[in-house]
Amino acid sequence: MQTSAIAKNYLVQFGSRVLAVTLGLITLAIMTRALGDTGFGEFTTAVTYLQMVAVLVDLGLTLVLIQMISTPGADEDRLGSAFLGLRLVSNTLIFALATVLAFLTPYNLVIKLAISAGAIGYLALSTTGMLTGFFQKHLAMWRASLAEIVNRVLTLILVILAVRAGYGVIMMVSILTISNVIHMMLLIFFAQSFARIRPTL
Repeated sequence: MQTSAIAKNYLVQFGSRVLAVTLGLITLAIMTRALGDTGFGEFTTAVTYLQMVAVLVDLGLTLVLIQMISTPGADEDRLGSAFLGLRLVSNTLIFALATVLAFLTPYNLVIKLAISAGAIGYLALSTTGMLTGFFQKHLAMWRASLAEIVNRVLTLILVILAVRAGYGVIMMVSILTISNVIHMMLLIFFAQSFARIRPTL
């Protein structure tokens, strides 16, 4: 039974990943054509900057949380709430600093504003990775997969609307922020089935 559940969990995760990548590629193609070489270059620069910050802020908390909640008898409510609170506070401080530092770089104003618009979104994105540990432990990756698909579909729809309205780089990055925040909120909601997670310190 356990082996069957693990296999099903893997297949759901694999299938959703294929769908998510496909939706992402479609979104990227639409965005690339709409922004043009200069605009897409600015978008890529802003997103790459934020991705680098997101990698730096992990601090190994995701792996530590997974190890701790996997311990028999672990208090998942307390651990989840404490780690979520710590992640949100630490990420807020670091992304705020990264945003300020971006304005000291030689990037043009569009890139700087795009970084500002995307900071909250990448803060949320770095938090979702930590929450995934709960779904892995309880073999319920379909919940995390569903949240990711909602994220990708919402992003695609908003990008199409933004392109039709003639919006540019800053709006495209803002769309990522909206989608990532909703993604994080969905994961927190879905995780309540396993632990009462409330951000605390």
